[in-house]
Amino acid sequence: MRALIFSLLVSSFTLTAFADNERVFEYRGTKYVTKVPNEAPAEPAWTSGAGEPPLTLGAAAKLADTEFKKTFAAFGTFKLHSITLTKQGSGWMYYVAYLQDAADISESRPGPSGGTLKTPLPVIYYITLDGVVRGPEPATK
Repeated sequence: MRALIFSLLVSSFTLTAFADNERVFEYRGTKYVTKVPNEAPAEPAWTSGAGEPPLTLGAAAKLADTEFKKTFAAFGTFKLHSITLTKQGSGWMYYVAYLQDAADISESRPGPSGGTLKTPLPVIYYITLDGVVRGPEPATK
């Protein structure tokens, strides 16, 4: 059930993000902006089922983890949740999602069964097969 809720949550953020080519969220008083690519580069070329992608899952995880540590590791409130390779336009990219720990969620809303529902914040990095990482950056404004 938690995986389904997370998938729906990520899908809603992703759809919103592609409309404006940005994903914006606030965490602990800081506004973060991620420049989301509308289309992954076609090069390096890769075809699903034709062996490993030019950028392996392990390499993508390492790139995301390096960027994640620069901004969010000090909080100690997020854990790696999933890595997904997906077709985006003519190319492919990885979505690497870190999910906020439930103990860190201060806001809740009424759930469908009358209890409260705490929705964790996903921090997502987009990594194209050429190794370019796009992740949350503190807003400059």
